[in-house]
Amino acid sequence: MSKVIPIDIFLNEDKSLPIIDVRSPLEYKKGHIPGAINIPLFSNRERADVGICYKKEGKDRAVELGLEIVGPKLSQFVKDVKKLGSESVKVYCARGGMRSSSFCWLMDTAGFKNVYRLEKGYKAFRNYALDYFEKEFNLKVISGMTGSGKTDILLEMEKQGEQVLDLEGFANHRGSAFGGIGKEPEASTEAYENKIFSKLFSFDLNKPIWIEDESRNVGKVLVPPSIFKKMETSFRIIVEVPIEVRAERLAKDYTGYGNETILESLNIIQKRLSERYPQIVQFINERKYKEAALLILPYYDKSYTKGIQRRPPENCTTIKVIKDEPSITAKKIKEIVNG
Repeated sequence: MSKVIPIDIFLNEDKSLPIIDVRSPLEYKKGHIPGAINIPLFSNRERADVGICYKKEGKDRAVELGLEIVGPKLSQFVKDVKKLGSESVKVYCARGGMRSSSFCWLMDTAGFKNVYRLEKGYKAFRNYALDYFEKEFNLKVISGMTGSGKTDILLEMEKQGEQVLDLEGFANHRGSAFGGIGKEPEASTEAYENKIFSKLFSFDLNKPIWIEDESRNVGKVLVPPSIFKKMETSFRIIVEVPIEVRAERLAKDYTGYGNETILESLNIIQKRLSERYPQIVQFINERKYKEAALLILPYYDKSYTKGIQRRPPENCTTIKVIKDEPSITAKKIKEIVNG
C-alpha cells in the first residue's frame, strides 16, 4: 500500500528512488523537483478540459471525464514506470491530491514494492525550497570585471573539490547582453530556484560555498532575493585581469556564433555605447573581435566599478592575474582562503 510522506522525508530518504511527476507537461516545464521524470496523467489540453468541466458541470462530472481520459492510458503508465528499473517509486502532483493518489493506487495494483506519495505535492516542495534559502550559508564570492573568466575559475574549483553554485549555468545565461549566445533557452525563475535549491541541498553547510558575483538578474531570471542579500555582504575575492587578456577571452568565447548573432546582442546596449557603437560594428564586420571587445569592455567596467564600491572593503581581497589560466587561478584563490 502506498504511503503519504512529508517533504523532508521525501527528499532525504531513499534518494536513489525514481521521482515521478504526474502533472501536465506545461506544469512540469514551468518548474519541477530536479531529477523528477514527467509521466503526465493528462496532456495540457486534457487538463484544461477537465478544469473547464469542473467549473461548468461540477466535481462529479469532472472526475468522470478524468477517468474517461486516463482509463485507456493505464497499461502504458505501468510500462513507463517499469522501464525505470525500480520496484519502488516516489510520486507527486500539484497538491498531493487526486492525480498522485490515483497514480499511486495504480502502482500498488501493478505490484510495486514501495510507493511513496508526497504530502501536499509540488506546493510543499516549493515552500520547502524557498524556506531553505533563508538558512545561513558560508558563501565565498568570486568577483571580477567582464572577461575575467570567473565561471571557468569556479568550475576549476569544483574539479578541485570545492562546493560551487553556478548561478549562470543554472540560468543558461552568462549574465550580460551577450550572455544568451550559444545557450539553450533560459529556464523560468521557478525552475531556476529549484535547481539552486537542489544544489544547495546537496552541500555540507558547514563548508564554504563558492559563487560568482552577479546582479539581481541573470538574463531573464532572478537570483533568489535571500541568496542575493547574503552575497552582498559575503567575503569576496576580486580577480583582477588586464583588459587585453579579457578582450582576448571574449573574442574567443563569442565569435564562433556568427556576426549576425553578435550584432543582435550588441543592439541591446547600443545607446549606452554611444559614439563607440559604429566603430564596434565595423570591427565586428571586419572580424576584428578583440578590437571590438576593447571598445565594449569600458561600458561593463564602469558598471562593475560602481557595484564593487558598494561592498564593504574589509570583505574584499584582490588577486592579480596576468594570464588566462583558470586552473592556476583557482589554486591561488584556495591558498588565499586557506591561509
